Amino acid sequence: MNNLNYSVSLIIFLIIILILRLLESYFLETKKAGGKKYGAWTSPVFLLIYVLIIVSSITEYIVHNKNINFLITAVGFTLLILKMLLKYWAALTLGKFWSHDVEINRNHELIKNGPYKYVRHPAYLSAILDTLGIPLLLNAYYTLIFAVIIRLSMIFVRIMIEEKALIEKFGEEYVAYKKETGALLPLLIKKK
Repeated sequence: MNNLNYSVSLIIFLIIILILRLLESYFLETKKAGGKKYGAWTSPVFLLIYVLIIVSSITEYIVHNKNINFLITAVGFTLLILKMLLKYWAALTLGKFWSHDVEINRNHELIKNGPYKYVRHPAYLSAILDTLGIPLLLNAYYTLIFAVIIRLSMIFVRIMIEEKALIEKFGEEYVAYKKETGALLPLLIKKK
C-alpha cells in the first residue's frame, strides 16, 4: 500500500473518531444534578487508556504497513455506531443523573427503564464496543489484545466501584435489581 493510501486511510479514521466524539459530546450534554463522586481517579485513567488505544491503533497500522480488510473495518465502524447509540440511550434515560464519573447525589433515583431494564451498566457495555471498534477499524490486532486486557480491567474496576456506591445509596432495592438484571448482558435466567 502506498503512502497516499495510508494518509487517506488515517485521515478517514481520524475524521470518523472525531465526528463520533463530537456527536457524543453534543448529545450527552445534560443538566447535571451533581453529587458525591466515587473513584474519581478512574476518569483520567479511562481517558489515558482511550488515547493510548487510538495512538496504538494508528501506530500499528503504519508500522505493519497493513492492507485493510474492509470487512473487519466495517465491523469496527458498526461497533462504534452501536456504541454511540447505546451510550446516548443510556445517557438520555438517566437524564440529570448522567455523569462520566461515578456520581451519586442526594436526590438520585434508581433508574430501571430504557436500557437499564436489560442491563445495569449499558454505558460500560458501550465502552466495551468502543474498545473493540477502534482497533478493528484499522485492523490493529495487537492493539485489540492490549485494549481488551487493559480497558476491560478498568471497566470491571469501575463497575465494582459503582455497584458499591449504588448499594450504599439504595440498599436492598439495588441488591434486588442486581438479581433481576445482568451487569453487561441481559440475564437469560433470573436469579432467585
